[in-house]
Amino acid sequence: MGARHFGARVLRVEDPALLTGRARFVDDVKLPGMLHGDFVRSPHAHARVKSINSEEALKVPGVLAVITAETLKTVNLAWMPTLAGDVQMVLADGKVLYQNQEVAFVIAETIAAAKDAVERIIVDYDVLPAITEAIAALAPNAIRRAISRARPAARATSRLATFALAISRILATAPVRTMAAVRTSRTIYSWSGMIRNATSSP
Repeated sequence: MGARHFGARVLRVEDPALLTGRARFVDDVKLPGMLHGDFVRSPHAHARVKSINSEEALKVPGVLAVITAETLKTVNLAWMPTLAGDVQMVLADGKVLYQNQEVAFVIAETIAAAKDAVERIIVDYDVLPAITEAIAALAPNAIRRAISRARPAARATSRLATFALAISRILATAPVRTMAAVRTSRTIYSWSGMIRNATSSP
């Protein structure tokens, strides 16, 4: 958003389609061979990830894979470049550093199967002290997070784009060529072309 939009009335252009039922939502998009995904997220702000048990999740009909940081390491995608010039975890790698951080990713034939599998994944955490107030983080004895990584040469990419690429490698499908960028709550990636005019589900 540009500086001219702050403190100013901004004309909404999406309302006519939404109010007249002409808008297309993510749930309206059906593609051949379309897969669905959902995350396992940490309930803790700071913890070591001791183990991730996905055995029961993989028994859910329609579930194709459960991806963790260890899985991503097999295709060299566990850490991704950022616009700041450093790297960050795609999925929690050994530790979670904030509440709701993504710990595992389920790939399934339906969103219902993905969500069911997420509920069956057991993550064993070793909970660590956490700072929950900004002022407390300024204290001299505050917990510091220091991750030393080499500055990557690759350009920054989105976390979901990394997942799309990882899925194509892990499931041995065709490489991802294009992406459909929609609102952050739901995203569709296509192997054959861009999905236009899709927005988040209500």
